[in-house]
Amino acid sequence: MKKILFVITQAEFGGAQRYVFDLATSLMDRYEVSVAAGSSDGATELFDRLVDAGIPVHRLKYLIRTINPWQDFKAITELANLYQQLNPDIVHLNSSKAGVIGSIAAKKSKISKTVYTAHGFAFNEPGNILRRLAYLLAEKLSSKYKDVIICVSKLDAHSAYSVRIAPAEKLITIHNGINTQEKNSTHISRAEARKELIGQKDESNYPLIGIVANFYATKDLPNFVEAIATLRDHYRIKTKAVIIGGGDEAKALDLKAIIDHHKLHADITLAGVKKNPAGLMAGLDLYVCSSIKEGFPYSILDAMSAGLPIVSTDVGGIPEMIEHNKSGLLVAPDHPRPLAKAMSELLNYPARARQLGFNARERVSEEFTLKQMIKQTERIYLQS
Repeated sequence: MKKILFVITQAEFGGAQRYVFDLATSLMDRYEVSVAAGSSDGATELFDRLVDAGIPVHRLKYLIRTINPWQDFKAITELANLYQQLNPDIVHLNSSKAGVIGSIAAKKSKISKTVYTAHGFAFNEPGNILRRLAYLLAEKLSSKYKDVIICVSKLDAHSAYSVRIAPAEKLITIHNGINTQEKNSTHISRAEARKELIGQKDESNYPLIGIVANFYATKDLPNFVEAIATLRDHYRIKTKAVIIGGGDEAKALDLKAIIDHHKLHADITLAGVKKNPAGLMAGLDLYVCSSIKEGFPYSILDAMSAGLPIVSTDVGGIPEMIEHNKSGLLVAPDHPRPLAKAMSELLNYPARARQLGFNARERVSEEFTLKQMIKQTERIYLQS
């Protein structure tokens, strides 16, 4: 039985970690699977879920998200030692930092096959240009140590090719996929889901708009809050909204300040991290994504599977998921007015919203399944 070691930068449970968990648990019956991740920030949900599933985990002391040359050197040594201890046939790296550190360690340890999944390239993220250039250089230098680079969207593959990260034949697009039958089976009633999301004291029947996003700058949650305020003030539509996710406390305080500024503290709930956000989609009337940068988000796949009408910014791989005006509405990022306008259109025309939701559910069940994702990924593992 071949050995696969999955490596990811952090053990929190976001989209990239869900990808690793789905692959590991789907392949554990025919491969010897284990997972290594950084744990310096104290987040352990990925580890907890893997242990419950019976998959061995390895906590990496020195692998961290931020760039730190001395720490990164120690992380390379730490991973190289782990590779030599486990002797995996395949190392499958996930996320930018693990991709760079893990591939250098794989070269040092003479791993026979190194696969890297880029869940959206860090050099495409907004922010400090020096940081972006550092990641671009690191991706270029380390790509020669990777046998295959899986991109979760065609846009990412094109982006990597255009800046010469790797030749076209090394860049393979495999869209994320979900088990739609399993997700449908976990949906609870609308009343139960709404109660868990915004509390049992809420007796209003206002439409509930939801977003699943941790407090990262790329998610642009302030834009979501501004759009809810615009929906109320300009379009005169009263709603409730919920943000499912967590993260940095400072960013949470900044978000609360924006909510208070618009006097929306009674209308927007910060629900925190939920173990099964897909199962709570039944409580929503509309799903929104406000991101300025995305890969191929699971949250939208879950919303599609739940048959929800969706309004999203037109970024990353999202246009490959949602056909504008057919399975959802796409708008320009970084501006609350287009987001609010699209939300108002679906709230004012519920028949149209239902049709978009129906089309989205059909699309995800036909094109973005976990079975397809596993099959295409395993094909890469088996290639010589």
